[in-house]
Amino acid sequence: MEFEPSAGISGEIAELNPVRALRRHVDRVAEIDPALMTDGELADELVALRTQADRIESVLAEMTMVANRRAVGLADGYRSTPAWVRWKTGQNLTDVRRVERLGQVAELLAETGQAWRAGEITSQAVDLIARARVPGADDEFVASESEFLELARRGDHPSLRIATEHFAKCARADGTPPEVVDGITLAAVGDATVVRGEMHGTAAETLKHALDVFTRPPSEHDSLTPSQRRAEALVRICEIALRCGTEAEGAKPSVSYVIRRPDAGRPGLAEGLFGAVLDPGERERVLCDCSISRVVLGAKSEPIDVGRSSPTWPVAIRKAIIARDRCCQWPGCEMPARWSDVHHVRSWEAGGDTSVANGVLMCRRHHTFLHAHRNWRFTFDDQQFRAYRPDGSELVRECMGWKPLILAT
Repeated sequence: MEFEPSAGISGEIAELNPVRALRRHVDRVAEIDPALMTDGELADELVALRTQADRIESVLAEMTMVANRRAVGLADGYRSTPAWVRWKTGQNLTDVRRVERLGQVAELLAETGQAWRAGEITSQAVDLIARARVPGADDEFVASESEFLELARRGDHPSLRIATEHFAKCARADGTPPEVVDGITLAAVGDATVVRGEMHGTAAETLKHALDVFTRPPSEHDSLTPSQRRAEALVRICEIALRCGTEAEGAKPSVSYVIRRPDAGRPGLAEGLFGAVLDPGERERVLCDCSISRVVLGAKSEPIDVGRSSPTWPVAIRKAIIARDRCCQWPGCEMPARWSDVHHVRSWEAGGDTSVANGVLMCRRHHTFLHAHRNWRFTFDDQQFRAYRPDGSELVRECMGWKPLILAT
């Protein structure tokens, strides 16, 4: 149903409600036939549409937060505004509360909220930042905004996740448990079962390690997605566990963790090689009886206790590079480390050494692409791998406020 412009909309746009205008534009977008677009048009518009969707979500988050404060919907008999929004929109309550939480964080971190509205950062980045917020630590949270925002603007979501999880662990250094506990739900939907869960700390590290071991690498003409191969792996793990029986002795934990040295007054917390940030108390419990593999990282995340070696990649140096990179470093690729090669940034023939600083993880596809395209340019500064097309433009996540860099010739 159409509605009149509200009194809260100011001067220049008072005669045209922006939401009504947006509805008309969306109607036009809905009439677009992607099949008639060229590849270039499709690529540009797909990315632009996703960016605008994130910007709209930023406004939606603020509206949801304000509506909750005003108790919108309670007059209709609902127990809460989120419950009313769920009924009106068909969303589940968890998603409604997530949007409200993002709105609260965007209000607390003003620069982050502005960047989100401008399309400079994604909704996913704001979600990662929101997960770092710990009750009673808002002052420290605000003080860390610039660090989080820099990673978000770069589109480096893996590093942002690590940074925000480290912050949350530091904020809970008094030993208080996280608000969200581990849990798995199974729901029957038609003839399928939907599995949904959330794991933290060493439980998450154990699960990801097991899936990594049992997930088979993709074959050359494999039509299965990574999630489908992980589903295969989970079923295989369950089959083996059932075969062994409930009386089987539990395996001793095998822990590969990264110690990040203290920086800027923060304690050096440990992080599993599969991405789980370990709580100090939990780490001590696990390390009482396990097989340990340790890599020490410095302030810039560079491994500092592994030296130079031979032309081939020794196990120690490869492990250090895996600890730093985690996955293929080609922009946007997340192929796991164990299915990736270590690439000499400066080739051995050109005088490059076999050291941590000169090595970077590349999946087989991108490693082959890199060597086959000699007219591209590639750089690596111990933290970020960057790829430049023949015309000098950088291969980056393009969004408003962050355009491709054209190298001067």
